[in-house]
Amino acid sequence: MRKLFGGRLATFFLTTICVAACLEPYTPPEVSATGNLLAIEGVVNTTDAVATVKISHPLVINSDDASKMETGAVVSIVTETGKSWQLPEISPGVYVVNGINIQPGISCHLTVTTGSGAQYESAVVEMTQTPAIDSVYFNYDDDGLEVLVDTHDDSGASHYYQWTYTETWEYYSQFTSYLKVVPGGIQGQSVIPRKPEEFASRCWRTVPSTQIIIASTQNLSGDVVSGKLLMSIPVGSQKVSNKYSMLVRQRVITEDEYIYLSQLQKTTENLGGLFDPQPSQVYGNIKRVSETGGTAIGYFSGGSYREKRVFKSFSDLPEHLAIKPSRTACLIDTICYNPPNRSPIRCVVDLANVPLTENIIGEIWQGINLVGYVSTSDACADCREQGGVLQKPEFW
Repeated sequence: MRKLFGGRLATFFLTTICVAACLEPYTPPEVSATGNLLAIEGVVNTTDAVATVKISHPLVINSDDASKMETGAVVSIVTETGKSWQLPEISPGVYVVNGINIQPGISCHLTVTTGSGAQYESAVVEMTQTPAIDSVYFNYDDDGLEVLVDTHDDSGASHYYQWTYTETWEYYSQFTSYLKVVPGGIQGQSVIPRKPEEFASRCWRTVPSTQIIIASTQNLSGDVVSGKLLMSIPVGSQKVSNKYSMLVRQRVITEDEYIYLSQLQKTTENLGGLFDPQPSQVYGNIKRVSETGGTAIGYFSGGSYREKRVFKSFSDLPEHLAIKPSRTACLIDTICYNPPNRSPIRCVVDLANVPLTENIIGEIWQGINLVGYVSTSDACADCREQGGVLQKPEFW
């Protein structure tokens, strides 16, 4: 039987080298050979007392392969007073430690020794203190809605800010499969109602932010950020088809990290036009201290975080934006019930040959006689095919 499949799940890879060209793609020499690079990204969340370090070998920008993670490294964070924590590897190339007690204002640095013996150290960085988020709110225009953030620091000591966010939205499949195929019956298989926990029409999808979102108040009269755009949601998006939520995280960063992220933003997000920045390599504040090993790229930093969650329901949208997303053209199959020669419908297949995983979305009756069923594809009846999960989030 015919099946429909959803779109691919694309993975965003943060690279430090990008290609820019006027007429033809240009590949800098270093793009073709990244074996001498080691990407190290580390951050200490002093609010949650957790530190995370990710280590990988970046690939050329036009490669379809996944980054190779650096496993078996010894990773430690050391404070200015000599107190240290070693980060165990919880998954390939990802090193995490919980219960790390470093307060804002304390300085520390990162050390990494790879399995091959290469040694790396970060610059000494001070853990920053972050003021509260004033508000996260929605703005409407003809094209959709925007999510914006306001914040300020009365002490005037912050100046440089970074935001990340996590989106979660509720959505439904186009059809609901209330029935399922089970072994048994006249034709060797029969159809019975699904239990409530077997329905797969309502899902929640959670997606983290990938873009670099930063702002500086250094040249302003006050340490105030007003109306900073976090993201735009186009009209008719699935995200706001029922209920939408965004968790915004704010952190104050140092001037050096702001400069690093600004350069990284230019080389990863703004390339492609005649007047865009030319290809460059952004190294960060981590360097190799041993004679052997590759060049380090990436950044180590940390500080406190502030969070705020907002919700938006479809019913809250203004009339010109209250448009449901376009539906996929879902094909429907008919399934004959025993006996086939009494069935007045034209069937694709009879019940005896239907897979147990079939999505039955309705019954076909001829008078008082049940003569068949209607089914559709997973893409149209199972919301998980669009990347979501059936379990409702705790905060919902």
